[in-house]
Amino acid sequence: MARSKSEVSLGTVAARSGVSRMTVSRVLRHDTRVAAATRDAVLKAAREAGYVSHGAAPRGRVGQVNEYAILCHRDYAGSDAYFGEIIRAVQQELFARNCACSLAILGDDMADFVQLRTMLLSRGTAGILIVGAITPVFVNALIGIQSRLMLLDDEGSLAIRHPYNAVYPDHLRGGRLAFAHLLGLGRRRIAVIEGQPNHYFWRSVRTAWREAMEDAGIPADSSLVISNAFNRRGGYRSVNSLLASGVKFDAVFTNDEMAVGALDALREAGLRVPRDVSVMGFDGLPIGEDVSPRLSTVKVDRRRMVTVGVERLMAMDARASGAGEKTVLLPELVVRESCGGTECADAIPVTASAGCRGNKHKLEKDNGIPSKKTE
Repeated sequence: MARSKSEVSLGTVAARSGVSRMTVSRVLRHDTRVAAATRDAVLKAAREAGYVSHGAAPRGRVGQVNEYAILCHRDYAGSDAYFGEIIRAVQQELFARNCACSLAILGDDMADFVQLRTMLLSRGTAGILIVGAITPVFVNALIGIQSRLMLLDDEGSLAIRHPYNAVYPDHLRGGRLAFAHLLGLGRRRIAVIEGQPNHYFWRSVRTAWREAMEDAGIPADSSLVISNAFNRRGGYRSVNSLLASGVKFDAVFTNDEMAVGALDALREAGLRVPRDVSVMGFDGLPIGEDVSPRLSTVKVDRRRMVTVGVERLMAMDARASGAGEKTVLLPELVVRESCGGTECADAIPVTASAGCRGNKHKLEKDNGIPSKKTE
């Protein structure tokens, strides 16, 4: 009996990815129990083979291509490597599911937002993914026109009046882990180089820093906290500013991009890393492995965050429910040479934390299967 085109395509994907046809089928059904590496290999093979799923679309007419809107604030959408990688991953996830997407860069201007809202209404957008934070007023207005909305990386705030969905890393716990490690190295003057002070990530970092200093019986010296541009140049300028001001510090904590700039400034000043100053980043960007010394960091599994977020949104499409669900991803500490480590694989996972606030929460384990709800 002749085999159908879809069967041949399925077999081709299985052969290219080195897995069984059953595993391919599970991946294409978006089964979250499949390991992330296997899933990525299958989706890559499917794209290369030109495989087209013949399953039912999540919503709308048969054969209709659903289009999703990706929104990001202009302050970090253009040049920030962390958010840029998340945006690209969202696009790849949607394309792998035969969905289209459009990207809109937002500021805080109401007139621009009204125009965007009108466009989304006219296009019949199937769902909205917000990468990072935008003005809560805008989030409330968007939920009013499209309940299928997902926040990525941002926990959201009490200013969002409607139930909403979010997938985000535990920034506070990641900061606590970083500061505990630096204090464990004997560092007592830890400088915090932040980007936008009011950004949700930096608020968590400052809270973790104050708590860590208090627990260690060390005064939280505000002169050690400095703000600058959210990029490599900002980290470079911040360290030079600290050095010029005469503020004593023996460690630096910031995000990865700014940490690379901090390494540049410390090198130019003749300071040895990690002997004189330990440097710790946050994000787990690839650039951390390309600098010398390699950068210690708190790693966020961005791909997992996007996969879970898109899958949750697709599930909402299928059942038209599930609003008000938050999923917290656990970061891990990766110790490299900038803090005295020697192996990239020295990863210390963060233990699960309780006490999450919000609507309904889930805690993600490494396998991506929700294991615990906290209120």
